[in-house]
Parts: sequence; C-alpha cells; structure tokens
Amino acid sequence: PYTGVVLLNERDVHTLKSAEIAKNLAVVPQESVISFAFTALEVVLMGRTPHLNRFEMESRQDLIIAQKSMELTNTWYLAERPIDTLSGGEKQRIIIARALTQEPRVLLLDEPTDHLDINHQIEILDLIKRLSREKEMVVIGVFHDLNIVSQYCDRLILLHKGRIFAAGGAGDVLTGENIEKVYGVKVTVKQDDISGKLLIHPQRKRMIKEAKAEVHVIAGSGSAVSLMNELVENGYNVSLGVINIGDSDYITAKALELDIVEEKPFCPIGEKSYEKNLELI
Repeated sequence: PYTGVVLLNERDVHTLKSAEIAKNLAVVPQESVISFAFTALEVVLMGRTPHLNRFEMESRQDLIIAQKSMELTNTWYLAERPIDTLSGGEKQRIIIARALTQEPRVLLLDEPTDHLDINHQIEILDLIKRLSREKEMVVIGVFHDLNIVSQYCDRLILLHKGRIFAAGGAGDVLTGENIEKVYGVKVTVKQDDISGKLLIHPQRKRMIKEAKAEVHVIAGSGSAVSLMNELVENGYNVSLGVINIGDSDYITAKALELDIVEEKPFCPIGEKSYEKNLELI
C-alpha cells in the first residue's frame, strides 16, 4: 500500500515468506497466462505447492484435495485435458479450483465470473458464498456487475477515482444517487420480489426529439411499464394517474420522471387526485 500496512493473521505481509502467504491467501486473477500445456489436474495441483517442501512430490492426500476442488467447481471431467485446449470459462473454473486447493483462509477475486456463462456464474458464486460460511473463509472480490454485488456480498466498498466513495451494506451503498455520481448513469434501484435483494436497472438515455403530443396513461399493477418506456422513447410527453404509491407503474413513472397523480397505498381516489387527473386527460 502507499501508506499503512497490510496485515495477514495480524502480521505485516512484507515480513512473511511467499509460501506462508500462499498457505493463507489465494488469488483468482482476471486473466491467467499458463504458457505450458499442463493438464487441468496438474494446474490445480499447483495449489498444493505452498504446503510441500522443496522437491517434495504431491501425496495421495494432496490429490484428494485437488479432486474435491475440481468436483466442487464441476471441472473434474477436464482433469486430463491440456489447459491450452480449454475455453475461457473452463480455464477460469480451473483457476478457481486451484485457488481452493490452496485451502486458503482469505480468497481474493478479480472479476472471477468474467468469462463464465450465466449457469457457471451462479454455480461458482453460490459455491464461494457457501464455502465462506462453512469454512469461515474471508472473500474479497472486485466486481463491476452491481447486481452480482447485491446478490452475493455482505459488505460493499464503492470506489471513485481511487478513493472510497461509500461503504456498508447493499442498501446503504447501492443507491441511485451514489451510482449516478460514480458511474454517470441514472438507474432504478428496487427490491427483487423473489430474492429480496436489490436490483439495479440502468435507465436509457433519452434522445432529444421534437416534442410530440401529450399522453396520459391510466394503469396499475405494472401493466403500463413497457408502454410508458416506449412512449417516452418516441418523444411523447407522458403522465400517469391516478396511481397508488409503490405500484410497479408508479416506480417506473418515477424513474422516467413523469408527471404523476398519486394516492397513498390501498386508499381510494380522493377528490383532489380526481380533479388533478381530469386536468391531465
């Protein structure tokens, strides 16, 4: 670090030998270059190197640990394949298996799911989340996908220009205001109905077009989400109402910055809302 110290097991990492660090800390880089055609199993077994003496061969127990890591990452069937014949996603899962074979207490991840399809993304992240709890393993990751961050991370640090912009739980860090300031894009942040986690949806930048007619939408329960987006995209001046606060259409209209005639949740339409709605029709 530029200032201060990095501690591993309460010891300055600069005072530790490489093998001692590797016994406790594993890294999954964004890109891994392996210039020789080792088999996938041989690459994974390299994770046992910190636990071996010089010139010591891997034992049966080391092989068992490597096989278990490959089974956990669904790569055991690739064991005899040369590493340079694997796809980007397959190779990344092998690198993750190698890191797990080190049996680390701390796992550092740099965009670990970058080369994986959605099935293997979920598979790997679910595995790492489970291992972090079962083995009390600290996992620190760098991610650019905010929805992955929301789903899997307990604590977040949002960086901006090399400095900490916000830190805490997902609800404190992943706000529309924070994301707009850091990434320069407007987003809609809402709670997923199934997982309860936050969902971040970027708003499309509006094209400046000649203003068209005004359109007042009467809807509810999410029935006008697509319609409102399409009308706005095509340059219409759109309003919505009367709509209850918290309704899916209300949330969309808020994100699109439309004129809204609103009512409290589960309340009938009041006289003021009724009159205002008539004015917009």
